[in-house]
Amino acid sequence: MKISLNWIKQYVDTDLPPREVARRLTASPSTKEYGALTVLCRFYFEIRIKHHVSRHCFSPVPKVDSAIIQCVPTGRDTFGTEEESVFRTVVKAAFSKRRKTLFNTLRLSRLPNLTEKMLRHVLDQCAIDPHRRP
Repeated sequence: MKISLNWIKQYVDTDLPPREVARRLTASPSTKEYGALTVLCRFYFEIRIKHHVSRHCFSPVPKVDSAIIQCVPTGRDTFGTEEESVFRTVVKAAFSKRRKTLFNTLRLSRLPNLTEKMLRHVLDQCAIDPHRRP
């Protein structure tokens, strides 16, 4: 089942994902767990792990532990449909090749109408080091 981001933005305030997913959602930049999922979810929500839940609290016992997370909307849902699509594409592209520099990853991502000159200008305007790795 595919759940739309709009549904999540409207209804989620607490959830019980696997502990590893909770760690990815709350990861700090420059860590292995930090990625596109972290950036996309945290753009819309401030996410906190409230409590860890052992797998032994359930019957039948699952294979993984869980965590209770709290998701508080950030109020940044001001994108139109097209802008949100571009935002998601850029974030996913930025993390698609973690060993390459951010500039090379975005340059090779085939973002529509994005020249190398434009990309350098945008990264410069946002004070993002183009040689940084995601």
